[in-house]
Amino acid sequence: MLVGLKKIGIDGSFAPLNDLVLDSGQKFSGNAQTRRGGVLLQHGTILLETDVDKMFDLLKVPSEKLKGKLISDVKQRVCGIHKTFDETASAVVDGFEAHFGLNMEPMELTDEQLSLATGFAERYRSDEWLRMR
Repeated sequence: MLVGLKKIGIDGSFAPLNDLVLDSGQKFSGNAQTRRGGVLLQHGTILLETDVDKMFDLLKVPSEKLKGKLISDVKQRVCGIHKTFDETASAVVDGFEAHFGLNMEPMELTDEQLSLATGFAERYRSDEWLRMR
């Protein structure tokens, strides 16, 4: 991924345990991975734009005093890369192709896959699921 992002001007590096950071040390990507039953699941984010105030308005932060300090710390620690989704997605694909010697091709989802995705979307956007915590 970093190989591709470099092509669009993002010179990042890996920061253990699961972050990608700029030379300034600011985090622009967080990732996680699990392995079970011979299957690897990798997921992550790339922050394109960051509105830390809005992020903390949406999160449940227990103390107003703590919230203010956390917002200040997070504003210094995280940043967006200020690229569009399309140029970032294209760069990530280019990076995977270059690094792994692949030729990735777009594909259409099957009717079964679309049905499953629709079911997941309905579940995870429901008020019941969103307010579970």
